[in-house]
Amino acid sequence: MEYAMPLVDDLLTDLEAHLWFCSLDAASGFWAIMMTLRARKISAFVCALGHFKWLRMPFGLKNAPMIYQRMIVNALWGFVQAKRGWQHYATLMRTAEE
Repeated sequence: MEYAMPLVDDLLTDLEAHLWFCSLDAASGFWAIMMTLRARKISAFVCALGHFKWLRMPFGLKNAPMIYQRMIVNALWGFVQAKRGWQHYATLMRTAEE
């Protein structure tokens, strides 16, 4: 999923209508995701202390942000929905022109 960066003025206008707010702390969020057996083998590394395999997803892997975002979207599905992006408005403009 792609999320467009919202405008601050739009966010402030939307916040005026709500009484309760919540924030989620995602510090060390990647560590919450277990690595698959295949991913453990692929991300293993060797150093002077020995051979190591990650059990949980480390920061710095190429697809880690995408996987983490998918997990968050799945966990919060039904609670948080992305605002309609520019694609929605482009569709409306095309419809209006017809």
